[in-house]
Amino acid sequence: MSVEKNRKLLLSVFNAIEQRNDQRFSELLHSDFEIHWPPSLPYGEGKSKTWTETWDPFQPTELERRMDPLHQTVLLPAGPLPDP
Repeated sequence: MSVEKNRKLLLSVFNAIEQRNDQRFSELLHSDFEIHWPPSLPYGEGKSKTWTETWDPFQPTELERRMDPLHQTVLLPAGPLPDP
């Protein structure tokens, strides 16, 4: 996947998160994507099923939901990425 396609995909993911569009968020993810929250967190280890259920209590307003792409960290696996 090209850098430009990756950039557009990531911005689409951010947009889905900001809009709390759980269906679109799921559609954009790779089939084996997983989030591993530590069990000690209030939303950890299966306590929340969607991004919205996890983060709405912490980000109740549109302003708090805003994700600035210039200040986010994305971890990628080592090696080549599979084609979507």
